[in-house]
Amino acid sequence: MKARKYAYVLMGRDDCEYFYERVEQLSTIYQKNQEFKSFIDATIIKSSYKVDLILSLFDDNKQEFINFIKLLSLNDSLRDIVLIFDEMKQYKMQKENFSLATIYTKDVLDKDTLLSLEKKLVLKFDTNIKLQNITKENQNGIRIVLEQLGYELSISPAYLKQKIKEFILKAI
Repeated sequence: MKARKYAYVLMGRDDCEYFYERVEQLSTIYQKNQEFKSFIDATIIKSSYKVDLILSLFDDNKQEFINFIKLLSLNDSLRDIVLIFDEMKQYKMQKENFSLATIYTKDVLDKDTLLSLEKKLVLKFDTNIKLQNITKENQNGIRIVLEQLGYELSISPAYLKQKIKEFILKAI
């Protein structure tokens, strides 16, 4: 809930792109660098050291960004940077009428197939959609999740067999 409030305020600013880029970089570092994450999450380390470390990652810090990092530190919310970025990303996509969809398959889909599916989904939902393909070994069939729009489309081999049987029975 706090992350959504921070994201909403930051994305409403005139310099929201500046904050978006910085929070994105912090989120990436936090997720990929275990030492950084441990340092930020450590309760025995003073907040001022954490703020200094974060600010040292960037060359040109605006006073507003410094104050934002200090505010996160004061509210013990530095570890929420990933959540804040996720909320900022969702807000930005909504503002640009853009949605991210995930397609789960057993095998990797080629780019032409993904583009074809994107075009069909754009026509169906009247919004810009970017598909990302995630493969799962135990995935039977295809599942498309449009979380921001609240839709999930799923086709399994069992469902297709059932529909073929119904079609054959109707034809007889």
